[in-house]
Amino acid sequence: MANDDVYTRRMILRFIVLLIFGVIACRIGYIQLIDTRYKSMAAGNVLNYEVQYAPRGEVVDRRGEFLVQSMECYDLMVIYRDLPKEGFDTTRLCNILSLSKERLVRELRNARAYPRAPRLIIDYVAKEAKLRFEEHNFQGFYTVQRTARQYPRKIGGNLLGSLGEVSENDIKRGEGEYKKGDYIGKSGLERAYEGYLRGDDGVKIMERDRHGAIKGSYMDGMYDTLPVPGLRITSTIDARLQAFAEELMEGKMGAVVAIEPSTGEILVMASSPTFDPDAMVGRQRGNNYMDMLYNPQTPMFNRAVQARYPPG
Repeated sequence: MANDDVYTRRMILRFIVLLIFGVIACRIGYIQLIDTRYKSMAAGNVLNYEVQYAPRGEVVDRRGEFLVQSMECYDLMVIYRDLPKEGFDTTRLCNILSLSKERLVRELRNARAYPRAPRLIIDYVAKEAKLRFEEHNFQGFYTVQRTARQYPRKIGGNLLGSLGEVSENDIKRGEGEYKKGDYIGKSGLERAYEGYLRGDDGVKIMERDRHGAIKGSYMDGMYDTLPVPGLRITSTIDARLQAFAEELMEGKMGAVVAIEPSTGEILVMASSPTFDPDAMVGRQRGNNYMDMLYNPQTPMFNRAVQARYPPG
């Protein structure tokens, strides 16, 4: 009986050991062959995805004259984990980009919470400043090309509208089309024709070495996608008539709307007082917006469509 007990115990022990090794083997096989989560994490350590923002579509009047154009500018981004351990010349970086040291320190502190994720340091960097920045090769920092709006005629602030960074509600409504840091039409034609003007962003995949430094394009750009520019929109507005109407309404409060009776096309849609649409572009956008928001004359109130006036 004693020998039978020893044999039974040995068999049970062997079964337990084999079971443990079997579970480990199954887990390893699942991770390597089925579960893609660890593969994605590994790829995230090797590959760097840079968004290539699509140029936003332009707006012209009925004669082809530009009402809204796009100009080239850049965002300065940082990946905190790629910053050199020995530090870098913060004074030189701030001087090149006209950036306050306080803002740089604040944004780097925020970037530290998510060291692998890109973090915006400053936007609307001019091309000349971007070229000077690239001469110094600041490790961990890079620029992303964007397009900002400019308005050649300085007219139609209320009509044309403005852009702003997407909110959480915009991201939810966009059903995955937008992500944090994107811009969206907030008012006017920019908002009404957002789907036509926006375009489709591309992506550029860069490969890192084991130290995190960028080696070059992954697979010679095989998996890169090019951005698709937004569409140009031809409006029914006559820029010369619009400018003339706004000049006539200067210093007055009201609106001018002129319609072509035979087609119903709107030739003029002027609201007064109005604002320079260029004031809603650039780093001072937030300050200018607050100034106009608390202006007792409410220049952002579009009286042409939001107020009630008898026909004149």
